Amino acid sequence: SRLSAREHTFEHFIGAALHLALAAESNGDRFGAVTYSDGAHLFLPPRSGPEHFRACRETIYNLRPRPVNPNFRDIFARIQTQIRRRSLLVFFTCLDDPLLAEAFDREVGVLARKHVVVVNSMQTSATGPLFAGSSPASMTQAYEGLAGQLLWNRLRTLELDLGHRGVRMRIVTPETIRARATE
Repeated sequence: SRLSAREHTFEHFIGAALHLALAAESNGDRFGAVTYSDGAHLFLPPRSGPEHFRACRETIYNLRPRPVNPNFRDIFARIQTQIRRRSLLVFFTCLDDPLLAEAFDREVGVLARKHVVVVNSMQTSATGPLFAGSSPASMTQAYEGLAGQLLWNRLRTLELDLGHRGVRMRIVTPETIRARATE
């Protein structure tokens, strides 16, 4: 989506998805891939084996961000109709935009009733606790820090709301996303 293209977030999502696919393949697990933006684009159903890993790897490598908002209703409906068995569904998306977060929160319930859902949302450089770093050097930096704290509060509130409905949300950084994806 349009938010995934900033701060190299998309590349970090790609790396984490490949890392997760490699972990699933080395454990002999079945895995698949769904690519989406304003709708579901490509669906590779869960399978195992080296050929399937290569197909998923090529699909992931060839992804490009699109400047559109994701259509979570379409994506989740497609997954719901295509995946019949209870599965672990791992999403890589940005939910720091309040409208996208609301749409995800509203629509994910259809999946959470049947599947185990984990969403990894990237923490941007502008999002974070106000007093976690060094003191602001100017009034502008203080206001930017306050805006980042407000975004952080929204993400944490979303994380709690999703948790009450059985969806595990992880707020990840570029340094932690690969490890957190395979936890």
